[in-house]
Amino acid sequence: MIIRGHGVLWDPKRNKPAARFVNGEIDTNDSRVIELARLAGFDVPESAKSEKDELIEIAAGLGIKVDKRWSAKRLREEIEAAQ
Repeated sequence: MIIRGHGVLWDPKRNKPAARFVNGEIDTNDSRVIELARLAGFDVPESAKSEKDELIEIAAGLGIKVDKRWSAKRLREEIEAAQ
């Protein structure tokens, strides 16, 4: 997902930058960065899902008990193992 803007997207919970805009864009699938961009007022389509959200849906469809704290990497591994 491409988020357009300038400067730095700040993460107040961690008190550090979550992402930096490069050439006016952040290209990310990180659900935290997407949510922070929404909260900061950037134009992020409501229908846009992060990679992690999509992987959670795929895993659930395969009958995998998903822990939402899992990373996208862990989700991909679980899905691959189940197929």
